[in-house]
Amino acid sequence: MGREPNTGAIGAVVRFGPQPRWVLAGDSYQSSSDRRALFAERAATTEADAPPAVEVRWPDGGRLRLVDPPRNRYLIVPQADRPPATP
Repeated sequence: MGREPNTGAIGAVVRFGPQPRWVLAGDSYQSSSDRRALFAERAATTEADAPPAVEVRWPDGGRLRLVDPPRNRYLIVPQADRPPATP
């Protein structure tokens, strides 16, 4: 969930491990794509594996990382209230 005016977070990239998903809209005439980013998780192979993380790169360049998110459900991830600082 993005901030105004892009509340649909169009242009965001959501990554779960090596799998990226782009939040898109308007695939063709009078249609739209599903804006949810859906992922399938592989089983961990060893106890030393790092916990899974979801990374979001917002259209304005901001980033968010959720370590060990809940499984088997949809998550609504809100964008931070303020834009990232510029160098």
